Amino acid sequence: MGRSLLAKDVVVTLTFSSAALTGATSAVPTAGTTTVSCLAKSLGITITQNTVNATALCAVYESSLSTTQAGSISIELYVDATTGPLFQSKLGYGVYLTADLDGSATVAANALVYYGLVTEAGVNLSPEDTQTESATIKLGVAGITGLIGV
Repeated sequence: MGRSLLAKDVVVTLTFSSAALTGATSAVPTAGTTTVSCLAKSLGITITQNTVNATALCAVYESSLSTTQAGSISIELYVDATTGPLFQSKLGYGVYLTADLDGSATVAANALVYYGLVTEAGVNLSPEDTQTESATIKLGVAGITGLIGV
C-alpha cells in the first residue's frame, strides 16, 4: 500500500493589500482589493529563528538567546488567461497567502497561512511553453505582527 502525498494540487489563495505598505501600522490584508485562488507550480517556504550569543564569560557551553523570526516564500504560479500575471503590479504590497496543501480545503491542518510583502516579481513568457510567473514574498512586515496565521 502506497503512502499518500501531503502536498498534491496545492491551491494558493492570495489577498493583496489595497495599497503598497509604507511601514506604518497596517491591517493584515485579509480583505484587500484582489483575491484569487490558483494552482501553484512550486511553493518554497523558509522560516528562520534568529539568535544572539548569550554565553557567560566562564561558561563551558554556548548559550543562544532566541530573538526574532524571519522568512520568505518563493512561489511560481501558472499565468491565468483571464487575470494575467498577479505580482507585476503588486511590488511593495502586503499579501495574505493561504496554501491548501491537499487542494480540497477539507482538512484545516493542511492549510498554511502567511503574511508578507511582495519584494520580487518575474514572468516567464516562452513560446510553446506554459506561461508562469514567479514572486518572492518577504515574511515579517513592519506594522503586521507575526509571520504565520491560523
